[in-house]
Amino acid sequence: MGFENKADAREMLLALKARLAGFGLMLHEDKTRLIEFGRFAALSRQRRGERRPETFALLGFTHYCGRTRDGRFIVKHKTEGKRLTHKLTAQGGPAVHPGASGHAARAVRRRAARALWLLWQAAAARPDL
Repeated sequence: MGFENKADAREMLLALKARLAGFGLMLHEDKTRLIEFGRFAALSRQRRGERRPETFALLGFTHYCGRTRDGRFIVKHKTEGKRLTHKLTAQGGPAVHPGASGHAARAVRRRAARALWLLWQAAAARPDL
């Protein structure tokens, strides 16, 4: 969920915890967190002397704040590191050494990212699964 104000996010988190508790459920503490993310996150963090905005992993991708070539805000995503490593090693050993760089490594990473993206789109097209 995304919120413009930190107070709204905290209020919703408390309300969600209370609502789930009514059904005997609870949020996973390691997977639920409030992060500063969005168009103005980098600027406000820079003013406070902090590093880049946090990232979050969702559906096999790591989402992060970025800029287009003309300077506008965009949410960028790359294949989640753990998933990429697992995918590359699950096919009979690493196709490219994890620390490798260069054209071959980029090609393998690009193919793995494309395969994950196609899987995600196929799953999104089949809501019955």
